[in-house]
Amino acid sequence: MDPSVKGLLYDQPRLYDLVFPDADDTTGKMCRTGFERYLSAPPVSVLDVGCGTGRLLESLSEMIPECWGVDYLETNVAHARTARPGLVIRRGDMRAIGMYDNREFKASDLAGTVVVAPDVAGMRGRKLYTFALKA
Repeated sequence: MDPSVKGLLYDQPRLYDLVFPDADDTTGKMCRTGFERYLSAPPVSVLDVGCGTGRLLESLSEMIPECWGVDYLETNVAHARTARPGLVIRRGDMRAIGMYDNREFKASDLAGTVVVAPDVAGMRGRKLYTFALKA
C-alpha cells in the first residue's frame, strides 16, 4: 500500500470498529470454534498480519496466550496500542515481516484467513502443513 493513500478509516482508525461492528465477536468465535474442532489444543501463539485496530487479536487473546499484530499504517498501530494495550503490535510491511525476536507463531491471520501450522513430528523445516479457516 502506498503510504500516501488517504482515507477516513486510515486517518481515524477508531472509526473502523464503528463502521464495521462485530458486537457478537463473529470472527473471533469462528476462529475459536475452528481451533477447538480441528486442533487437539489451541495454538499458543498467533501473528495477525494487517491487524488494523487489533480487534480480532484481542478476541483471540482469550484463548491464545501470545498474540502479536503487525500493520503497515502507523495510525492503525498507534490506535491498536492505545485501545488494546495488552497486545504486542508492531509496524511493518507484510512483504518483509521476518520472525520477530526469533518467535515461531503457531497460527497467523492474513486478510481474514486464519492459518494454523501444527507441529508434526519430524517435519519441521521440511514442509508446512496448514489448514485455513475462512472468515
